Amino acid sequence: MNLAEIFPEFLSFIFLFKSAVFLFLLLIASVQDVRTQTVSDRVWIVGFFFILPMIIVEIFIIGFSRLLDIFISMGFFFLFSLVCFSLRFFGGADCKAFLFLSILFPFESSGFLNSLSFSVLFNSLFLSLIFSIFYILKESKIFKQPVSISAEKFSAVHALKLRLPFLPAITGGFILSLCDVNLFLSLFSFFF
Repeated sequence: MNLAEIFPEFLSFIFLFKSAVFLFLLLIASVQDVRTQTVSDRVWIVGFFFILPMIIVEIFIIGFSRLLDIFISMGFFFLFSLVCFSLRFFGGADCKAFLFLSILFPFESSGFLNSLSFSVLFNSLFLSLIFSIFYILKESKIFKQPVSISAEKFSAVHALKLRLPFLPAITGGFILSLCDVNLFLSLFSFFF
């Protein structure tokens, strides 16, 4: 009998605690990202040291396989973030948020697609698409007067230069994932 079977309620408490702390950090970072398009590193540093004891206890209870899950998840999100940062799809705070997510809620060897971090990733990408469309419509003043936007005037490259804050989408994706909503699996099952 392992410790995870002995302390299931404590693992639930750890999950809730990590979720609450991460949501609080995401809300602070989102406000900073929307206001100034920069997020203080203190948000992530303070959050990491605040949550580190819970991660250590979780590794001790679940076992060192959890540490391997964390490293695999960190590797995936590091590569994903590096590619997206290099392409200027999002900034440094978005990379840090995804790395923080990978430490708190790593991929589980039982199911990659059903993991919380994978769900947050796809939910946030989907929400950022919705936010981008809304922002483009708002900035083109379509809500005030009808304007036609031709493909020559507006391209995908132009949309990328808008520099929309991505942290609100990550926050929304995390909230949806906590409510057990995975937009990727929902869309996939809808079409197939």
